[in-house]
Amino acid sequence: MSESELPELYLDDDDEPMEETAVVPRPQGLRERYLIGSLPPAARLPRLMIWGACSPKLRREIDIRKTMIAVIETPSPSWSDCLLEAAKVLFRGAVLVSADKALKDKEYTVSDLDLRLAMQSGQSLVILSSKGVAQISPAVRASVDHHVQIPPPTPAQITATIRATFGNKSVSGVPARVGHHAPAAAILAAIRPGENAARAVARLVELNRWFGQVTASGIPAGPALEELQGYGDAKIWGLELAADIAAYRAGELKWSAISSAAVLYGPPGSGKTYFASALARSCDMHLVATNLGAMFNATEGYLHNIVRQISDAFAESRRKAPSLLFIDELDSIPDRTSLDRRHRDYWTTIVNHLLKLIDNEREGVVVLGATNLIDRIDSAILRAGRLERHFEIGRPGEADLIGMFRLHLGDDLPDADLQALARFAFGSTAAEVELAVRTARGTARREDRELALADLLAQFDRGDVSPGLLWRVCVHEAGHALAASAFGRRVELVSALKTGPAGARAVYAGLEDGATREDLENDVAISLAGLVAEKLILGSASTGSHADLAVATRMMAALHGSFGLGASLARRIEPGHAEQLLGERPFRELIEAELQTIEGRCTELLSARVSQLRAVAEALRSKRVLGATEFAELVAS
Repeated sequence: MSESELPELYLDDDDEPMEETAVVPRPQGLRERYLIGSLPPAARLPRLMIWGACSPKLRREIDIRKTMIAVIETPSPSWSDCLLEAAKVLFRGAVLVSADKALKDKEYTVSDLDLRLAMQSGQSLVILSSKGVAQISPAVRASVDHHVQIPPPTPAQITATIRATFGNKSVSGVPARVGHHAPAAAILAAIRPGENAARAVARLVELNRWFGQVTASGIPAGPALEELQGYGDAKIWGLELAADIAAYRAGELKWSAISSAAVLYGPPGSGKTYFASALARSCDMHLVATNLGAMFNATEGYLHNIVRQISDAFAESRRKAPSLLFIDELDSIPDRTSLDRRHRDYWTTIVNHLLKLIDNEREGVVVLGATNLIDRIDSAILRAGRLERHFEIGRPGEADLIGMFRLHLGDDLPDADLQALARFAFGSTAAEVELAVRTARGTARREDRELALADLLAQFDRGDVSPGLLWRVCVHEAGHALAASAFGRRVELVSALKTGPAGARAVYAGLEDGATREDLENDVAISLAGLVAEKLILGSASTGSHADLAVATRMMAALHGSFGLGASLARRIEPGHAEQLLGERPFRELIEAELQTIEGRCTELLSARVSQLRAVAEALRSKRVLGATEFAELVAS
C-alpha cells in the first residue's frame, strides 16, 4: 500500500502522512473507531495492514454488521497472532478461527463444524490463515464471501506507525522490503515507545540486512520481478503468472488454466538465472534449480542416472509446490532430428521421460528452462502444451541500466549522473549491476567513508591506459561509429574503456533480415573503418584491428561462398564456416581483392569527414563513453 493509499486520517492536503494529533475531528465512523486512539505499534501496524487490504465494499458490510464469511490471508504465520487481535476489533462479534493454530494432523484445519456453529448463532465467521483457502474444507471454501489477502507491511504503513508512535512529522529511511524479509515480532520490536524514530529506523535497517540474506522460501535475497528492468515480454508473462498463482492458491483458478512453462534464451550472462530467482520471489514459490549440463557431467552420461536425476528434480518440486523448477542448459538435450540413429535411440529415452514429467506430473510446478542456443533443443520439448512460451533475454539498454542502478542504490547517491554510469556499464547484466553496487559499497565501507560515484565507475574501468594508446583507441572506435552513422545505422554508444562489459567498442544497429550485397559490403566497411581511421589520423594502423579483420573476412567469404551474392550462385558451405574456403587460392585472392576495394571506399568516406572524426575522438578521450545523443550532436555539428 503506497502512502497515497493510507487511511485519510493519516493524510494532509499534500498526501503526506501526518500524526493523528493534527487530524481535524470528524464524526466517528468505522475508520475512526478502528484507527484513532493511543495505540501501541503492536496494535497500530496490524490494524493498518488489515484496513488497507479490505475493499470499500467489505468495510461497508463490516460497518453495518452484515453477517459474512471471510478469509483473512496473512503474509506469513509470524503475523497470525497480532493480525488475529486486530481482526477481533474490526470484526466485532464474529467467530474468529486461526487456521495456523489448528492441529496439524487434520485434513482441513477449518471444518464444516466451524461454519455450522457460526451460522446457527447468526455470527460472522472470520478465518485467519497464512495459506489462504488451502487450510479450509471445501464446504467452507464454497461459502466464503470475502477473501482478503494481506501483503507484508509496506514502508508507508511502517512509516505511519513510527510517526504516530513518536509524534514525528517527517520520517524517512525505512527499507523498501523490510516487511517482506523480517518476521512480525522483529519489526514490531524495532518500534519501541519511549525511544525515538531515528532509533526505530536504524533497527529496521539492520533487520533488513540480517533477514534479507535469504527469503522464507530459501531463495537468496534480491529484487522481485516487479522491480527488474529490461526483461520485456518475459517480465509481463512472469507478472501474469504471479497473479494466476495467487488465484490458484485462493481456489479461484485451476492449474491447467495457467501458462506455467516457458524457456528463456539469450547469450551467456544475460540474466536468465537472475530472472528465475526474481520470478520465484514474486510468486512466493520455492525455487528448485537444476542444470542439465552439470547433471550429465556428474553422472558420466549413464542413461539410468540421468533419468533418475530428472525425476528427482520434478519430485522435489512437487513436494514443495507451488514451486518453480528452473532447468538451466536445456540445450544439453539435443534435437533428435540432428542425430544419427544410434544416438537418437539414446536421447529418445531421455526426451520421452522429460516429456512425460512435463505432461503428467506438474500440478503446482512452474517449469522454466534456460538456454543459450534455443535452436538446438528438441522441438517436442518446445511445442504448445509443454515449454510453450519462448522469451529472448538480451542485454539491457541504457534506460534499463539506469533503473537497475537506482533500484540497488536505494537512497544512496540521489544526485549522481546515472546516465553516465549506465554508459560505463553498457553490456552488463542485472546480476552484474547488483554485484558492482555491492562491491563499490564494500570499498567505501572498508575506507570508512560514504559511497561515491567514482567507486561505481571503477567497477567498469579498472585498467590504466597510456595517453598514446588511449588516443589510438578513441580514433579507432570513432571510425567505426562514424562509418556506421554514414551508412544510416543508429549509433547507440561509443566506448573507449579498456575493461568492463562495455569495453572499447562502438554499438550500432545491426543488419536486418533479407540483407542485400550492398548491405553486407557496408557492414564490412564499418568493420574496416577503425583501421582506416587510424591510418588517416595517426598515419598507420595497429594490431588492434585483428578482430575487425576477422569479422570482415568472414562476412565477405559468406557473401561469395554461402549467400549466392557473388559471382557464383552455388551454396558451398554454411555461413559460419565460410572462412574454410580461404584454403583455396582463387577464393582467397577474390576475397582479398574485395576487401581492398571496400577499404578504399571506406577511406574516401572518412576522408570527407575528418573533422567529425577528430571531434568524436576528442570527446571520447575526454568522457571515455558517448551516448547516442552526444554522438549525434557531434556528427551533426
